[in-house]
Amino acid sequence: MDDGSGQVVANGAGATYAPLWIFQAMATTTLILRIISRSFLTRDIGWEDVIMAFGWAVNLASTIIITISSNTMIHAIKPTTTPSDLENTTVYALKLSLISGAINPNTIWLPKISVALLLSRLLQPKPWTKLMLIVPSVVGFVGGGIGSALITFLQCNPIAGQWDPERYHPTCWDPSVMVDYNIPWAVLSSALDIIYAIYPATMFWKMRQLPVSRKLAISILMGLGLISGGVGIYKTTLTHLLGRRDQGSDVALTVSHILNVWTTVEADFIISAACIPLSRPVWRLAIVFVGDVWGKVRKRVGLGPAVEDSAVVERSGERRVNMGYIELPERTWDVDRIAMEGRERHTVRDDIEMRYSSGGGWR
Repeated sequence: MDDGSGQVVANGAGATYAPLWIFQAMATTTLILRIISRSFLTRDIGWEDVIMAFGWAVNLASTIIITISSNTMIHAIKPTTTPSDLENTTVYALKLSLISGAINPNTIWLPKISVALLLSRLLQPKPWTKLMLIVPSVVGFVGGGIGSALITFLQCNPIAGQWDPERYHPTCWDPSVMVDYNIPWAVLSSALDIIYAIYPATMFWKMRQLPVSRKLAISILMGLGLISGGVGIYKTTLTHLLGRRDQGSDVALTVSHILNVWTTVEADFIISAACIPLSRPVWRLAIVFVGDVWGKVRKRVGLGPAVEDSAVVERSGERRVNMGYIELPERTWDVDRIAMEGRERHTVRDDIEMRYSSGGGWR
């Protein structure tokens, strides 16, 4: 690789360096708020939260590896760098980029499994619908996540020849194999993002007892996954770049870097979209706290008495009361029939959380 190619690779790496961590910070913040909310406020943390946290950890590891790879190339471009040193640096950066590319698909499939489990627990769909929600994400994790990782390392013999072909002279599969294998999984990933975003809205809009404003708010919160779906669609259009792997180490590094970055960004949006609706109790508590402080300030400076609203005041360790409830029938797919029969409805807080009472039944 000549100095000009190295400069192009380094510039491409630097251009995406900062935004990558901005999106990672967004995903990390929303996940922390979700864990705090479900651990200490609503006290109903479940397996979907554990899987989401694990997916975030894998995503963080991938982001760190991408950053190291990018940083390596950025600092390698110096007037004193020899072609030999630049080649060695490219080999190391490409090795890291391929490792990141192997684990990256799991960063989008693990959060999808978490979302599928959450929707199944929240909306209580028919068994067949529940199966259709969960199975595709699990299949995607096995085929698009684990399978893609295996193919990434097995496509060349010896494996090290992928990042150092000049030294090992590997025998590799045709690059089109990787392209053909990844495109269907990328399409499925984007489709699931869209389905998981639209499906809850279709359920809640059937609930005639809900005000339109509440339906709209819920639909927006639960539909944030459309953003990750859009990112996934764009990333799918870039999958063909894998076919350029055999055009040199510099090209392979650039292609790998581009796809890794977009996969990581997609994972960040999936995590954020899944965590924002479940972090509402934290924001509500913060609003109550700020309102209480503001009321005391008003009283102290003589602007008026502090306003105390016992309906929204919460104490640590207590379940909240009257924080705004919506009614959810036993089965949302049966909402019209239940409404006609006048059967008893069970409640679900408008932060989209249900809890099973000790006496039995959802409340």
